[in-house]
Amino acid sequence: MTFRKFADKTYETRDEYIKDCLANARKIEEEVKTFLETFFPEWGKLKLSEGCDKRGDIYAPRHKTFMEVKHDTTSHKTGNFYLEEDAWNGSKSDIWVFVDNDKYYFIRKKKIAKMLFEFDLKEVMGGDKKQYRGWLIPRGMILAEASVFPRNWQGDTDWYRQYVLRK
Repeated sequence: MTFRKFADKTYETRDEYIKDCLANARKIEEEVKTFLETFFPEWGKLKLSEGCDKRGDIYAPRHKTFMEVKHDTTSHKTGNFYLEEDAWNGSKSDIWVFVDNDKYYFIRKKKIAKMLFEFDLKEVMGGDKKQYRGWLIPRGMILAEASVFPRNWQGDTDWYRQYVLRK
């Protein structure tokens, strides 16, 4: 019996699916960490959190702050980022990084809080078996408040510095 088919993968068990999700999340966290260390040395040497750290996924010792990284593979189709209520309430991070297929969106937690407070965002059940409550935040809303960077930097960092970051 198949537990779940996701994208082009089929998982036989829930544990296999969870393990793959965690590995993918770690890969995105490492990508964000490397991006920041490559182009924003003022952040200093960053550290990835061990396991599920409620403070956040990436720690910047120089600034004594954590960042929460959320990868949403369907936001380009739906036009929304999904923000799980448990993740929101559990994270102590000052900075959130939403990642879609093309971009990084760096945004302060207080700006997200303002969106949640001021706008009537759609509440939905999401995640596995639609068991987690959360909000759909329009990507345009995040785009208007975030520092946004394309994800196409890995091939040519000099080009990226000159034409994207203008450094």
